[in-house]
Amino acid sequence: MGLQAAIAHVLVDDELRNELVANPERIQRQFSLTPEDMRLLLSSDPFALDRMSHRIRAKRLDLLEKGIPCTVRAVIRRILAEFARATIPNIESEGGGRVLEEARRFVGYLRKLPDLQILPIYLPELAEFELIRLELSSMTTVAVPPPEGGDDLCERSMVRLADQVRICKFRFDVIALTEPGRNEKDDAVTRDTVVVLNTKPIGGVVETYRIGEVVYEVLSLCSIPRRISDLYSSIAPVDADAESHRVRLFKTVRLGLERGILVREPSSCAFAP
Repeated sequence: MGLQAAIAHVLVDDELRNELVANPERIQRQFSLTPEDMRLLLSSDPFALDRMSHRIRAKRLDLLEKGIPCTVRAVIRRILAEFARATIPNIESEGGGRVLEEARRFVGYLRKLPDLQILPIYLPELAEFELIRLELSSMTTVAVPPPEGGDDLCERSMVRLADQVRICKFRFDVIALTEPGRNEKDDAVTRDTVVVLNTKPIGGVVETYRIGEVVYEVLSLCSIPRRISDLYSSIAPVDADAESHRVRLFKTVRLGLERGILVREPSSCAFAP
């Protein structure tokens, strides 16, 4: 595994640090270290390693606080401490990349916890929500051209979901739970919240829209380019009010284009007879 991996593990794992003093041969075998590697590793002051270990753990928790603050506030301190002790950081990452990497690692750690019942019931979804927001805000944004010809939409017009958009469905009202101070179990309201998270093309600002089931169904179908007529045939109910459903579908598509949630695709609409 090498010297770099050995240093990373020793700085995180208290037991391994003790083992370095009591049984260095085991460390050498475990990480396939050369005699020169071992000499360098053993030359470190044990007290200095302890201090560095505590600083690294504190830094990692600071990164989590920056990236997924509501999730961190909802988790008991013991779980945070165990995460910092049991998982190995990527010591080569810097800046915003470290924040995102630690957030991903912590959310993955939460998914594997056997005793999730001791945590708020909404915590898994809150963690997923904050991680998605962080991933979107960390993207290298590309300018999305404004929709052209918004008034010439026809049934053959092609639309698709913009690249910098996520559509998510949650069991709990995660929007309210991300407000400061709302982290108690009693505040978890089950309401099948559906949201669109959209990265603005300039500045990396993440916008959140609350949408209804019908809009969710329309947008979800646009993960690949679709004709409006295909969307309509997929969702339109068979009843006497078909025309009003068609009007609402066009209104949804136009609004999606205006907000950058949907983008136009080349189509033959302009040449339709």
